[in-house]
Amino acid sequence: MFGAMRRWSTSLVVAGLLVAGCGSSTRSSTRSPSESRPKPAATPAEFAARFARLTGVHLVARTDSLGTHLDVPSPATPDLFARLGVYSLAFVADESSRDIVLGGRHGKRPHADDGIYWSRLDRDWDAAKLYGRRLVLQWTGGRRKEVSPEFERLGRTVRAAYLGDPNVLRAEERPCTIVGRDPLHAPPGSCSVDGVPVTWVPWRDTLQVPALRGRVLGTITTATVTDSGGLEPPARAAGRFVVVAWSVQNTGSRSLPFVVPELRVGRGSFREPAAVAPLLPRSGTFPLRPGATLEGRSAFDLPPALAERARTEGAFVLPAAGSEERPEPDTEFAQGWIQLTRAPSVLPATPRPPPRLPPVPRATPQPAPTGPPEIPFTTGHGRPIGGTARRVYTASSSFPLPRSFVPGGVRVGSRVGGCVVVAPTRGDRTGLLAAARRSSRKDRGTVRMLTDREI
Repeated sequence: MFGAMRRWSTSLVVAGLLVAGCGSSTRSSTRSPSESRPKPAATPAEFAARFARLTGVHLVARTDSLGTHLDVPSPATPDLFARLGVYSLAFVADESSRDIVLGGRHGKRPHADDGIYWSRLDRDWDAAKLYGRRLVLQWTGGRRKEVSPEFERLGRTVRAAYLGDPNVLRAEERPCTIVGRDPLHAPPGSCSVDGVPVTWVPWRDTLQVPALRGRVLGTITTATVTDSGGLEPPARAAGRFVVVAWSVQNTGSRSLPFVVPELRVGRGSFREPAAVAPLLPRSGTFPLRPGATLEGRSAFDLPPALAERARTEGAFVLPAAGSEERPEPDTEFAQGWIQLTRAPSVLPATPRPPPRLPPVPRATPQPAPTGPPEIPFTTGHGRPIGGTARRVYTASSSFPLPRSFVPGGVRVGSRVGGCVVVAPTRGDRTGLLAAARRSSRKDRGTVRMLTDREI
C-alpha cells in the first residue's frame, strides 16, 4: 500500500548528480522537430529520461498495485538533497490509486489547499502535488504545514521534466548542456552542472558569489607536498598533486565555519585528501569572520593524465551559497568556478600566519567566600539538640566551616557571643508534633518523623 510508500519516500536520498557533459568546446543546443513542441510525459520512462537530463538523477522503476514508483538506485548515489530535500514520485495506475496516494482514506476524496495535498505522520507534515492526471510528487516536510524554497525548487524541477520544458526552471537551474554553455571555457555566466547551479569566471577575474569573494593566485603539479611547519613527513601523491594557491574573503554577515574547495577537471570533481590539508600553509584559521580574508593552498591527488589537463580543462571550485535550512556554504547547493586555463604555473609567496597574540594574562583568582568570624564559644552541659538542622546547613553551605566546628547537635546551655542555646519548650514540642501529624499519611494513622529539610 502507499502508506508504506511514505516510509519509502523518507528513506529516499533523492537525486543522483548527472555528470553533465561540460566538454572542451561550447556547443549550441539542438532540438529535433518533435522536441520543439514538447508534450507532457505520457509514461514513467519518458518522465524519468527528462528528469535525468535536467538533474542527473537516473530514476529506476518499481511497480506495485498502485502504479509505478520512481526511485534512485540506492542511498549511496550522489543526490541533490541539499537543494530538493526528500521526495518520491509515482505514476499511478488509475483514479482510485491516485486518491490513495494523495491521502484519501475510507473512500473519501482527498482535499487540496492551493493545489497541495497535506498529510501528517507523527509530528511532520508531508506535501503531495499532482501533475496532469497520473504523476504524483510526494515531499517530506517539517513540523510546520507550509511549503519551503526547497519544495518550490523541487516543484519547478518536476514540472519542467513533466512538460519537457526547461524554461520552467530559473536561468541558473537550466543545465549547461541544454543552454549550450561550457563553464570550463565560456565567458562568465551561470547555468547548472550535475543539477547544481554554477557561476564561473576566468582565473584573472574575482569570483563573486553570495557567500564569498574568491581568487586563484597560481597552480603547480608536484609529486609530494611538504609540511610548511617542518614537523610532519612529506605526503606523496598516488598520481600527481595539483596545488592551487587561493584567497577568499567572507562577504556575508556571519562567520564562515569552513570552506571546502574542490577541483573540477573535465567531467570529474575531486576533493583534497584529509591527510594533506594540514601540511599546507594558510594565513589564518577558520571560522572566518565577516569581511576577513584568508589566503591558503589546496592539493588534489589526480591521475597523472588528468593532472596535466588541469590547466586546460580545470576549474577551482568554491561553495557559493548555503540553503535556507543550512546556511553554511555548500558545494552541493551552489558552486563558484574559477577557470584554470592559462593560470600562472607558479605559486606566490608562502602565506604567513598572523602574528601570535601575547598570551592572555590569567585572571586574578577571586577570594573564596568567608564564613562567620571566629567568635568565642563555650560548650554547655545539657543534652545536644539541632543536629538535623546543622547537617542540612553544612551539606548545602558553600562557606568554609570554622576550625572549631564539631558535627552533631549543640548542647543546651552553650554560649556564643551574647546568645545562649536553650532547651525546647513544651510549646515548641507541640508545634513540631502538629507539623509531623499534618504531613503523616492518614491511611495508616501513624506519625512519621519529619525530614531534615522540613525541620
